[in-house]
Amino acid sequence: MLGEDIPTCEFVSTRQTEPFPARQKDGKRRPAFLSVLDMDHDIDTWRCNGATNLRFTWPPLRRDNELYHAVLAMQENTFDKDTLRGWGEGRDGEIHYVDHMIKGLLSRWALWPMLTGYGRHLNAIRDSATLRSRSRHDAFKVLAALEDHVSYSIDIAAVTADLIPFAREPALFDHEAQSFEAARVDLYKNPNFTLIEGLRNWISKRAEWLQKTDLSVRDHLTQYGSLVGAKENVRVQRKLQNLTIVIVILTMVIVVLTLLTFWAALAGTEVAATINEFLNGVFSHSYPLLPAK
Repeated sequence: MLGEDIPTCEFVSTRQTEPFPARQKDGKRRPAFLSVLDMDHDIDTWRCNGATNLRFTWPPLRRDNELYHAVLAMQENTFDKDTLRGWGEGRDGEIHYVDHMIKGLLSRWALWPMLTGYGRHLNAIRDSATLRSRSRHDAFKVLAALEDHVSYSIDIAAVTADLIPFAREPALFDHEAQSFEAARVDLYKNPNFTLIEGLRNWISKRAEWLQKTDLSVRDHLTQYGSLVGAKENVRVQRKLQNLTIVIVILTMVIVVLTLLTFWAALAGTEVAATINEFLNGVFSHSYPLLPAK
């Protein structure tokens, strides 16, 4: 399991015990190791029409780290010899045959967990407190989150545009994909319901939902990004005003210090004595602006 929303599938083969066995009415207990592997029941399990001993299920456990993981299982030595003719002998022939039967379905199934993973990504962005207009967060982090979403959005917009018509065309979508029917027919209203049919409908609806949700979230984030930019511009202007006042005060202090330094340099000289005499005369006598008559 690679993680990071990457769909994975493991292949399990048994020699004596049937994996994902049907429900037994006689009350006989299944082998304990099947319970450990979570292969002791056929609920949410699909059976290949061309090879009924092939079983496919996902997710094997209801855990967050296995939502994109599937299991393909079979019991060895249960294939018809005529069926395996041309694929090889023994276990190698069975594996080659299974690969041929399952690769078409896996390529379609992998679309579903990938779309589901991106849907969870959209929901996380939409519900994130970081992208709320009333919340106070670092603008750089918010813009980084917006950048990540835009990079994802470009890919999903291009994929869903082609995926929706592809999923709605059975002849294209079902090509080279083996039909798997439900192991428990009683769990579905339609007894002829197949996995490939379900994937076709699920993927079509999910891709359409992603298109609309992605566009809505993108518009919201664009507006929110503009709001964050406007707030940051106002904040920068206020800081610039405060910085201007500080610079003016510092400039006045520098001028005063310069004058004091200059005066100290002139102390004891004839120029300083002349200036002192002039200032004493100015502040100790009142000179009329006009000459007396």
